[in-house]
Amino acid sequence: MKRLLVSFLTLATLGLAGCPAYSTQPLYTGVDHVLEPALVGTWVNPNSDDGPVVFKKSDGSTYEMVLSDPKTEVTQFYDVHLVRLQGDLFMDIIFRAQQLKDEEIALPLATIPAHLIAKLKIAGDELTYSVLDDKSIRKAAEATGGRVSVSGDDVFKGDVVVTAKTEDLRDFVTRFAGDLFPEDDHLTRKR
Repeated sequence: MKRLLVSFLTLATLGLAGCPAYSTQPLYTGVDHVLEPALVGTWVNPNSDDGPVVFKKSDGSTYEMVLSDPKTEVTQFYDVHLVRLQGDLFMDIIFRAQQLKDEEIALPLATIPAHLIAKLKIAGDELTYSVLDDKSIRKAAEATGGRVSVSGDDVFKGDVVVTAKTEDLRDFVTRFAGDLFPEDDHLTRKR
């Protein structure tokens, strides 16, 4: 699961400094999902032979993200919710399922899906994104007075996990957006 998720996040990366951090709680609430019709479609990194990233409109204000790795023939499915906070568009991504060719691959027991948060901009046929960065997050979390905490150890390549109530996470992400989303990467719409 992590391999393809990281594949999406680094699909267009030419030098992403850190790894993504995950959240135990969603960034969106039940009432503030937004629709962005320009997201729907197939996106690729023209400088890579990685598989495409496909966004499809799903139920309500949810999207489905499908990642296919042509080398391993593994396809992964994610639920995506969009939320706009203080004028910025954010994407909350959560793993749903994976399959090898047409066979579903069961996840190990006790696997708990986590939320991956990305800042997103769409302009015509260009999609720019930046993920919540594990290296920047610790210092910013200290400034919240304990409302946001971080676990995991990026030194030993463990996943960095943010724990906070949704409202505190939203405040954290908007308040420290410039620090938490340091690297922009790009995908191009496949026509």
